[in-house]
Amino acid sequence: GWALMHVGALAEALETLRQAVPITELTGATMDGARANAILALAQRENDQLPQARAHSLSALTLCTQVGDPWSVATALTSALVLLAESDDPEQAWILYGMLRQDALCSASRWFADAVDGPLAAARAHLSDEQVDAALVQGSKLDPQSTARALAEELAQ
Repeated sequence: GWALMHVGALAEALETLRQAVPITELTGATMDGARANAILALAQRENDQLPQARAHSLSALTLCTQVGDPWSVATALTSALVLLAESDDPEQAWILYGMLRQDALCSASRWFADAVDGPLAAARAHLSDEQVDAALVQGSKLDPQSTARALAEELAQ
């Protein structure tokens, strides 16, 4: 699904990911389910399906906290970051970015950069330099697993 999104085949990416999510549910593959939901959320965002994107991002956050797999957590938090960057909470997106850029998987990942660069640039336009700097510092002190759990609880309300 991510590869299809990367080459601009959004309709095919959506179809692939929509099939992947229920398969992971049937098989009980929670790590794969977290990742599939997170990437589906990104694909839905690209296709202006924001309510569905938010729902799948929340599913990804919920699932990743059940398994604690670092890449599942990072993928779920990335989908949340992208959605927050384009919502009314761009500062929270920068806080998540401050946390995730400390992670070796994210800092070396082209996937991560491709996913967040555009949304963060848009969010940056709504914040002062001081707000961005403070958000990055705050994020650098956070634990990804705890943050994913707290964010899932917040978004579920």
